[in-house]
Amino acid sequence: MADLVPYFALGFVGLGGLVHVSVRDSLRLLAPFYYMTPYPLLAFMSLVAGGVALARGRLMVGGALILAVVIFSVSWISNDYYHHTGTGGDGVRVLLWNVARYPFGIEPVARHLRQMKPDVVGLVEGGLTEEQKDKLLRTLPELSVHNLPGNMAFLSRGALDSYRHVNVTGRS
Repeated sequence: MADLVPYFALGFVGLGGLVHVSVRDSLRLLAPFYYMTPYPLLAFMSLVAGGVALARGRLMVGGALILAVVIFSVSWISNDYYHHTGTGGDGVRVLLWNVARYPFGIEPVARHLRQMKPDVVGLVEGGLTEEQKDKLLRTLPELSVHNLPGNMAFLSRGALDSYRHVNVTGRS
């Protein structure tokens, strides 16, 4: 049974990698698997299982798992939004943020917005109370603040004459 562990790990990380590069979370059946297998976990599992396979003389399986470490690590680094520091020049700065109903209050959000200086902001799970709107406007008087359907908030530089809410479905 212990000899099957590297093969199980190879299958698990292979399926995780396949889900990450193909359907992602668009299929309800595979969405939990997508979120249970982030790139760092896939890389770590590949490293451990690859080491075990190589130690047991399973060179092909071990080599495949070590190659998976490299692939998942590169994917992780290239998809990590913290590494993208450029603003793209003089264009419009857009910030979309799932604030998850402000578990730490509105103040950290306001501080971050002040630092980022976005032109347009979409706060997902961020419907605002009047008190929260007032706090944001005191901190960021240059932004107009609007609640949208679906528990979203929309902030923009300058006045907003009108807006239209459109539901869009598809892959995330």
